[in-house]
Formats: sequence, C-alpha cells, structure tokens
Amino acid sequence: LYYIPILYAATRLDFRSCIAASALAAVCYLFVSVAGDSLAVNFKEVIAFAFSALVLSAILGMLYSELSARRRLAESLGESLKRLSAIYDMARAAWSDEYSQEEVIQRILQEISILARTRNCFVALTDREGRFEITPCAGATGKFSWESALKALHGNHGSEPVMEPMGNYEGFGLGTLFTLPLRSTRGAHGVIQIQRKEAFRRREIEILQALVTEVAVTLENADLRRELVRLATTDSLTGLYSRAELSARLASERLRALRGNYPLSLLMIDIDGFKEVNDQLGHAAGDLVIQHLARLLKSEVRPC
Repeated sequence: LYYIPILYAATRLDFRSCIAASALAAVCYLFVSVAGDSLAVNFKEVIAFAFSALVLSAILGMLYSELSARRRLAESLGESLKRLSAIYDMARAAWSDEYSQEEVIQRILQEISILARTRNCFVALTDREGRFEITPCAGATGKFSWESALKALHGNHGSEPVMEPMGNYEGFGLGTLFTLPLRSTRGAHGVIQIQRKEAFRRREIEILQALVTEVAVTLENADLRRELVRLATTDSLTGLYSRAELSARLASERLRALRGNYPLSLLMIDIDGFKEVNDQLGHAAGDLVIQHLARLLKSEVRPC
C-alpha cells in the first residue's frame, strides 16, 4: 500500500499528486498500525513516513519524466529523419526522368500528410501569369483557402507562414488552417496549405517549415531541369524541336519501323516566297512568318 500512491505520483510528476501520495502513505501507515493492534501510533513516525513518501515520489517522478522526455525526443528525431530522408530522395528524383512533376507533388503531399496527420493538404503552384494550380492530397475533403494563400505570399514579404482558426472543420467545430509559402532563390513558387482539427505544436511547426524549405528547393530544381531540357531540345524562335532532337527522333522512329515492318514517311515543308518577305519586309517579318507557321503545325498534329 505504501508504494501504490508513490508509483502513481511518479508517473504523473504533479505536485498535488506528490502531496496526495504522502497523505495516502500516512493513511496507509495508520491503517497498518491499527490492523496490527498497535493503537499507540507515534505522530512523528507518521510525519516521517509521509515525508519519505513525498521525497521518494518526487525523485521517481523526475526520473520518469526525464526518461519519457528522452524517449519522446528520440522518437521525434527518428520521425523527422525519416521525413527529411524521404524529401531528400524526392529532391534527387526531381532531377531524373523517374518521376513527372505530378508524381513529385503527390509524393510531397503524402509526406506532409503523414507528418501533419491529416489528408487535407494542398500544394498550390503559381504559373508565369500568377495563377494558382492547386493539387490536393489523395483523399482530401477540405476546401483550399485563397485568402490564406494570398496572405502567405504577400503578407510579411511572403516569408512567414499564416496560421488561423477555421470554422466548422468537417463537422467537428473549429479547426486550424496552416499555410506556408514556397520560396526559393528564384522567388515564390506557391504555397502549401494544411487543414486539421488539432492545433499545431511548436515542434511540428519547426519540422514543417524545414520540410517546406526543402520542397521549395525541390520544385526549383525541377523547374530548372525542365528549362534545361526545353533549351536543349527546342528551337528558341519557333518552340519546335531542334535539329539535334530531330536526328534522335528519326533514329528512334527508323528502328521502330524496322522492328514493326511498316513504312516510315518524312514530310519536308518549305515556305514559298520566303526570300521576298525577308528582302522586302526585313528579317523580323520573316521571323513572324516562321513563328506563325510553327503555330499552325503544332495545332494540326497529334501530341505524340
């Protein structure tokens, strides 16, 4: 009976629990004394017994609290390491042909949903005209908040996250809306928005901010890679494939035709009177004619 309240106070580490433990220990001492027909109980012994229970419960409580804190820290660091490792793998994959941009974004949303413990996550990327392209996490049921996204991008120079209450979260009452800007050295790419019923703890916010920083770098690397591929394979004037890409495609199509035993056709197009356009109207006008023809060709062929 002496150790039962002490163990209870040790697992709680609460001052009132320690006081209660010492009081219960004194009651236990009286109970044992009465049960043992020792009615002449010494008051000093009861006080000493209660004080020893108070000290013992406090010491055990501090030890238990320290061990619990270390265990929680180790679990948190392990979880953070796994999440950051996944983001690192995703950032490396953004430079390869293994994943498309949509697959990279879905992997980002999956990692964020695991870390934030909610499926209501969104990635909203801005295009060159400043329009948002929103991608929800698989299974998301919430609605994207445009107002919070604009606050995160333009409030406080677009560097601080926006956290605000959200009414009627999936019928559970008030929820929390957390919007983080995606910024890198090339500017703002968009925002990541998370919605859930519980509030966000400080440790969660720090991990999410570190993760979003890595996401911004990942998206920037993916944009740079796409730009490099575009510059290497397309003509700057027309936007059509370059001669190097033409040679590679011809070699591939020739092998495909030989394997399938079907004919391969090559269509060559010339612009009638193009020299006269350049001579009479200048080369700038000739460039406009070439660009117009390129747009016509793009509109009349299949994507493949």
